[in-house]
Order: sequence, then structure tokens, then C-alpha cells
Amino acid sequence: MLRIELRQALIAAQKARDSLRTATLRLVVSALKESDRVQTVERGKAELSDSEILLLLQGMIKQRNESVRTYQAADRADLVAKEEAEIAIIQSFMPQALTEEELDAAIAEIIAALRAETPELPKSAMGQIMQRLKAEYPGRIDMSVASGRVKMVL
Repeated sequence: MLRIELRQALIAAQKARDSLRTATLRLVVSALKESDRVQTVERGKAELSDSEILLLLQGMIKQRNESVRTYQAADRADLVAKEEAEIAIIQSFMPQALTEEELDAAIAEIIAALRAETPELPKSAMGQIMQRLKAEYPGRIDMSVASGRVKMVL
């Protein structure tokens, strides 16, 4: 389970006195605890599943990528390096990303399944395809890239 793996990695980083890895994993575990709290208290559901944790990690990576662009524009190489190191730590818990060919095949498969249900794809097909990609390949697809690919196909 990903939750256990994250906690064990945090303990290992603390024992190794790796301050950057420890700080990054503390942020991840803290975000996970907060998301669990929201999920259980406010929504009345169980704690996050592994696929939901992957989406949380993907969001954290996206935030750091945005920070990298901001810091590059401000010519802050020190902060860029820190953010990129955090991205690498978080990505180490993500599954292998789909290649372009695998992504195209997944999109084609989903479109074929949708066409089997309704031969004429409606305008809302984009949303349905993206939703299925997100559900079937959690954490393995950059949804902005997938969105562009789906638009090209449709």
C-alpha cells in the first residue's frame, strides 16, 4: 500500500538524516493526512485509496512544476534546484508513466469502447474519455498532454 510505503520512506530518510527528503516526505504525509481528514470527516468516506493518493502526488508535482517556471522567470536557480529535487523525490513514488504510444493506444481503446456504446460520439465525449483515462491509469498520465492528444483524435 502506497500510504505505508510513504511512511516507511519518511522514517528511512529521518534515520539517514537526509533533510531535503525528510522535509519533502513530511509535506507529502501531511497533505495525505489532511486529505484523509477531509475525506472521512466532511464527506463521510473512508481514507484515500492508492489511486487517489497518486492523484494527490500528481497534484503536488504539478504545483512544483509551476513553482519551477516562476523561479526560472525570476532567475532563482537555487529555488529551481530545490523544487526539482522535491519533484524527483515525489516522482519516485509514482508508477511508470505511459509512453506516447501507450497513451495513444489507451485513448483509441476508450474511444472504441465509447463508439460501441453510441456509434456517434457526442461533444461530451472529451470529458468521458478524460474521466476514463484518469480512472484507468491513475498517476501514469499527464492529463494536460492526454487532453491535447484526445483533441487531436476527435
